[in-house]
Amino acid sequence: MKNRRKTLIIFLLAMVACTGTIAYIRYAIRQRNLQNAIGHMPNVTLYTPQGNAFYTQSMEPGRRVLLIYFNTECHLCKDEVFQIKRNHKALEDVDILLVSSQLPEELLSYTENQNLQFYHNIRVLSDRDLQAMQLFKIRLNPTSFVYNKEHVLAGTFEGKTSINTILSALGL
Repeated sequence: MKNRRKTLIIFLLAMVACTGTIAYIRYAIRQRNLQNAIGHMPNVTLYTPQGNAFYTQSMEPGRRVLLIYFNTECHLCKDEVFQIKRNHKALEDVDILLVSSQLPEELLSYTENQNLQFYHNIRVLSDRDLQAMQLFKIRLNPTSFVYNKEHVLAGTFEGKTSINTILSALGL
């Protein structure tokens, strides 16, 4: 009876260890694939709330980029946008892309309500084809991607992220 119990316990522990190892390997592969896909600013087609195409490849070289995938109803997203507006002077040389899968009219209303049209370096963009969501593997809002002046990924942040963390990743 004792040997059977020991064998069962060893078997269960081995199964847990194997499952954990497989999960870790899958996670590592996913992270490597993600890094390959977005390690350098990818070419993504997004749309202004008015329906005009915006191509990330057309972004000015030599400028840092902060891409935030967000939702206008998300309180964490609202706080992040508030912090960006509050620290706008420090971010004036950074191209800020606020990307959402929401309807263009919702984004237009949000842009106007937040007075974002008055910030020359902030663009509110629609991911209407969900191209960015799939490429960047968005799981929750907000998710922020920081690219340096060479448009190489310098940081990825999921969920609430302090403005100081973002500024630091941007090298500011």
